[in-house]
Parts: sequence; structure tokens; C-alpha cells
Amino acid sequence: MQHVTLVANGLSSALINVSSLADGRIKAAAGLLAEYVFKATGAVMPILTGDEMPEERAKYDVWITVGEESPLTGELRHSLKEMDDEGFMIHALDKQVIITGRSSWGTTHGVCEFLERYVGVRWLMPGEDGEDVPFCGTLTIPCETVVQQPAFMSRTFSPLKIPDNMNGPLHYEWAVRNRLPYRFHSHHNMFVLFPPDKYGHTHPEFYPMRGGKRYIPPAQINYEWQPDFSNPATVRLAIDSIVNYFDENPQQTCYSLGINDSSGYCEEAPGHPNFRSKLNSKGFVDMSDTYYSWVNQVAEGVLKVHPDKWFGLLAYENVIDPPSFPLNPRVIPVITKDRMSWIDPEVAAADRELLQDWERTASSTGWYDYIYGNPYMVPRMYLHQAADNYRYALEHGVAVQYAELYPNWGEGPKPWVTAKLLWDPHADVDVLLGEWCERAVGHEAAPYLAAYFEHWEKFWTVRIRDSAWFRKGKELIYLLFNDPQYLDLISDEEMSACRKLLERTVEHAATDKQKRRAQLLLDAFGYYEASVLSYPRTAQPVTDARTALSMLQDGSIVKRVERAQERVKIAEKLQIDPILKHPIDIYGCLAYGLRIWSGWNSSQFWRLADYLREREQAGGPVRERVKELAEDEASGNMQEYAQLLRNAASGSIPLLSFGEERQVEASKAENDAADAGTVLAGAALTLGRGRTMSADEAVTLGKGLFAGRVACYAPEGTTKGTVELLLRGLDSQGEAVFELRSAVLSLAAAAGGWSSLDILEDASQSADLASVTQMQVVVKTGNFAPGQSIKLGRLEVY
Repeated sequence: MQHVTLVANGLSSALINVSSLADGRIKAAAGLLAEYVFKATGAVMPILTGDEMPEERAKYDVWITVGEESPLTGELRHSLKEMDDEGFMIHALDKQVIITGRSSWGTTHGVCEFLERYVGVRWLMPGEDGEDVPFCGTLTIPCETVVQQPAFMSRTFSPLKIPDNMNGPLHYEWAVRNRLPYRFHSHHNMFVLFPPDKYGHTHPEFYPMRGGKRYIPPAQINYEWQPDFSNPATVRLAIDSIVNYFDENPQQTCYSLGINDSSGYCEEAPGHPNFRSKLNSKGFVDMSDTYYSWVNQVAEGVLKVHPDKWFGLLAYENVIDPPSFPLNPRVIPVITKDRMSWIDPEVAAADRELLQDWERTASSTGWYDYIYGNPYMVPRMYLHQAADNYRYALEHGVAVQYAELYPNWGEGPKPWVTAKLLWDPHADVDVLLGEWCERAVGHEAAPYLAAYFEHWEKFWTVRIRDSAWFRKGKELIYLLFNDPQYLDLISDEEMSACRKLLERTVEHAATDKQKRRAQLLLDAFGYYEASVLSYPRTAQPVTDARTALSMLQDGSIVKRVERAQERVKIAEKLQIDPILKHPIDIYGCLAYGLRIWSGWNSSQFWRLADYLREREQAGGPVRERVKELAEDEASGNMQEYAQLLRNAASGSIPLLSFGEERQVEASKAENDAADAGTVLAGAALTLGRGRTMSADEAVTLGKGLFAGRVACYAPEGTTKGTVELLLRGLDSQGEAVFELRSAVLSLAAAAGGWSSLDILEDASQSADLASVTQMQVVVKTGNFAPGQSIKLGRLEVY
């Protein structure tokens, strides 16, 4: 095979030719080519336009044309026109190299392929340290034709789809160079088509009914409501708005008809004339026929004016099942699911059956996946399962791939390997993993790093399968990222082993840049480690004194509190790192029900209390040990813990309690309030030593450690909603001095059984307890359907 030399001994024998009429993306691609050739060889490769060519041509033996197809032969030009818009060609001759694509995105991908294939560049992670550019003084490439196009028409990672994203422009730059442009639009979009601040007063009929009245959402609320899909006026407005959008943006090829996040349909209400009582395959009220009928009407109206456009939407929750009629062929439903759950064959079979149902209804389909990333607290590795999933998608004609990544770069190769698989699902995962590790940290360090990520892949694909966390979330649309119960499975010992692997990686990394990459992964691990070592693991029932005593004797109770404080400091430090920054930080995760734990373990506390009540009521070695700790002033926090445990074990002097079963129903208004919930306080509770007290009667608090729990029952078949327990100390004006919270319970995951909402927290860390005059207990509900209810059992607070 013939070769052409582009750089010899650090001097360029080639120039880059780009048309003066080329768009900004193609000119940027030409600049990228020159930048990385210089980084790799030290040679300056000039970029010239066609107008400058006559006087400059004689100075160079080879010219590289970027973004023009005219130099191609007729056959090659025809082949290029038949390709996907992101397809490209690299055509190398002895005096000319042509890099061009079906579109400007295709040309950009072609330049990136050239740099990867011939120059050896890899964009492993964002930023300068994330790129690997081997140095070579001479650059010679074979005279050949390379033709590529993506397996899937669209491949996107959220939030890296735009420059101004939550992670920053470096992360967008990484996504572009790894061929992940934002091309197909299917996301939540009804709030854009029907903005309440524009139509709320002039056309209230566009909006849903709640409690017999039109609900006009606040302008900032873009979830939990849908327009009235049964109203023909919403069809007409949507057609007019979208036609106008394409008139003003002729370069756009697609428009999203995606529902707003979650539910909020008029037609869900039993009184609506189009009410449908049928539940769909995920347990939601089935709105598919209503919604997709609206979609077809809108698409048909727009296509009369713009017949070449496409429409995307999310097959999600109430509309996840296909309708009973064909979908317009220019509409692509993007089916939502966290397909890590396909490690369970039964879940995979059900989801594949749903895809096949869609294949009979739609001309093409897409996948919307949840491949986080942040906010998971250990690397969620399942790349071999992901490869199997993508190959299945390719076999079944899936065209669109959208994934919520929210990257946590402590996951190392996961984003890079996933990007490669989305371009070519038949790529060898093990080869890609090996390449990433070796390029990232060097040949000698790579085995330690590979072993580290192999450990986490085994955790997420083998060990997790039989866990309570996986069982309660595997059939939901996305796994329970806001429930850290998976940390129950991870031991302190294995975290120590993982740290040793990463420390050896740092030790054996070769170059300075490789050492910095290895150290970055070790820094990310610090957050994982602190999360696991401080996590209040779910305790099993205690049945013997030996187990109970071990919980009290090794100092781990207080150590976990210290680790939890360290965890917050590490999380805050990560947020100033441009690479390791979490897109949703530790405080932002609160909005998703992922609390910042203090390290105090409420589950363990109540297991010990139950053991003492049931097995050592009259005395025993554990009760004696608790007594010793409660009287030991030198034990610090452990003394207060033991005193509280002794009170709870006796059950005789609760601060608050009630024993009867109660029904709690959350109205829609409660769910929309900033602090929705049922207040259980004042005369409704038994306070102090069995006395019934009014809410304004004085309460005197001593120390700051509180323990509370309430039993909660969600009926079988519950598909939505959350509940949590709150304990508030109020001052004489009724203002909250402190608020303590349990973990948030997902009712869909707990349906059909009793669960316990537990609290064990120290309020004195952030509050002046002397100012507390009242105590209040709140059971806070969220995202309840109309008429949905739960039962509460015994509540006690100490």
C-alpha cells in the first residue's frame, strides 16, 4: 500500500484547505486538525482558503481538504449522499487527502477519526489532562479510503449536549470530539409549546382541570401538568407554533412533542369525559390513545407545510405503551428505561416485548436511558451489559439513543467506552477497556486500574441482582438512584482493597500526565469511600447479645458520624474541580430525596432498642453495657446515644407518640405546596409522660440527639408517590428552630407492605435547643395521585 507523508522531522509538508464559504463547524474542525497535528508533531500545518491556494500551493507537497466533496470521484460523492448525515469519508491519495462528511457534523467526526486513527489522539476525559496525544516527529498515513457512519442516527449524553451545561464547556467539548452531538429532539416540551405565562390568562382551557377548576401552572413549574390533549384548540395552536418554528429555523429537522415530566393529565380524573381507567404496563393510568391521537393530528398538520420534518417524543410513564393505532411515520417514540436492569432476564424480556409492540406501531423507535453517573456513590459499571443492549437495539432498528449520564468521572472509562459503543455496538468492550486504562495511566499501572473497574462491574451486574434495592426498582422506568440502600452491600474491607488498587495505579503510572489522571481517579474515590464508610447501613433484626454488643463496642457508631462530616467536605471540594465536579452536587441531590446523612444510624438504633425490649426487658449483658455507656461521661457522643437508647428501650417516657392506625390522604393541593404533608402535632398526639398536651404548651429539651419512627403502609398496586418523616422543633412563634428528616421512601418500591420511617439525628449541631417550646411531627407526602392514600401505624419519638 502506498503512503503519503504529511509531517517529516517536525516540518509540515501539507496544508489544510477549507472553503471560505464553509460554516463555522467545518472551520472549527479544520482548526482542530491543525491543533492536534501540532501537539503530536510540533509541525505547524497552515489553514488556507481556496482563494489563497494559488500562491501557496507550491510550498507544500500535499493538501488536506476539509469539508468539501467536489474533489471526490463521482462514485464516492454518490456514496456520501447515501449516508447518514453524520457519516464521513477520509480519502487519501499521494498528493491529496479529503476529509468530508454528509453534513458539517459528519466532517467534524471525520477529522476526529483522522486524529484518532493516524495521529493516535484519544479524548479519554474532559480537559487537557484528559487527552492523550502521543508525540511523533513524522506523520505518514496510508493511501486508503475510510468510510464510516454511526450505528444510531442520534447519540446524546445529558447534560453534555450544549456548551453551557451543568458540567461546563470542557465537557461539551469532550462530547463533540467523541461524536455525541445533540441532533434529535424528543425531550419534555409541552411547557414550551404552552407556556403558562403566555396563555394562562387568555386561554385557560389549554390547561388541566384540578378539583373542578382550571389549573394554571406557575411559570417556573414545567412538570406534573399536561395540556388538555382532548381539546382541539391545543392541536391548532401546536400546529401553528411548530410551523412558525420551522419557518424561522429551516435548518432544524426535528421538533419535540414530548410530554412534560411526570403526569398531570386532565383525562386521569374520573370525572373527565375521556377518562380511561385502564392501567398500562408500568402501572400508570393509560393515556396513550389520548396523547398519541393528539400527536398524530399535530404531526399531520405540520407535515402539510414542512413535509421533510421529524418529530420526537418520550414514551414515558402514562404514555409508555403504544396506542391502539399506527403512529405517524415521521414520529419517533423514544422509550424510557434504565436498561442496566436488563441484567435480570425477566425484566429484559418484558422490555423487549414492549419494544416489539412499538415496532408494530411506529416506523422507527428510540431509546432513552439512565446511565448515571452522579448521583450514584460508587462507580456504576456495566459496560458488557450495555454492549449487549446496544447490539439488541441495532438488530431491532432503534434509531435514537439518548442517555442521562450526568457524569461522575470517577467512573473512568465508562463515558468513553459507551460513546464508542454507540458509534459501533460491535466494538470489543474488553479491547476498549484495556485501551482506555493503558492510555490513561500507562502499561504498568493499567492492570491495577482494570481490576478496580472490574470489581465495580461485578458489583453492579452480579452482586446487586439479589439485593432488596434492585428488586424494588428493577421494573420501574429508572432504578432508584435516590435510594442509597445499595451501599448496604459494600463492606469497609472492600473499600480498603479498592483504595490499594488505586494507590498502586498512582504509584506505577509512568508519565506526569498519567500520574495526574491516576490521582484524579483516586481523588474521586475519596468521595465514594467516605460515602460507604459513613452510610447508615440497614441493620437486620438483632437476635443475640453477641451481635448487639459488637454494635456497641468497636467505636464504629461515632466513627461513622465523623466520616459523614468528612464526606460533606470532600463533596464541597469536588465542586471546585472542573473535571470531578458533580452536575448535581450533594445539596442539589436533596431535591431528589437523596438526603445528606449525618452518620447516625437510625436502623441500627431501633434494632438495638427492639432487641432490648423483646429479649432483655428484665436485664441482660446488653442492657448492662448500655447502662455503663450512659453513665460514662468520658464517652462523649456515645454517652448521649446510650442514654437515648435506654429511654427508647424502656418505651415509658416518649417525647411524642401515638399508637392507633391512621389513614393519610394527600390532596393535589397538598402535593403542590412547598411543604406538603400531614401534620401530626398538638392535641392529636400523646406528649411527655402519657399526658395529652396542646401544641402551645412548653417543652423543655435537654440534649440534641433525637430518635423517631413511624410505621407506614402503601397499598398493593401503588405506582407513585413518596413519603418521609419530619421532626421539627418550633419556637414560641411557631417558627422552625430545627428540622430532622428520615430517608425518603418511594411508595412504588414499598407497595403491599409495612415500612418504617426512621430518624436518628443530632439537632444541637445547627440549632439553639433552648429556644424550642413545641415539637411537631410531619409525615410529608409527595407526588400523590388524586385520592391516593397511605396508612400510618405506631409513631414514637425520644
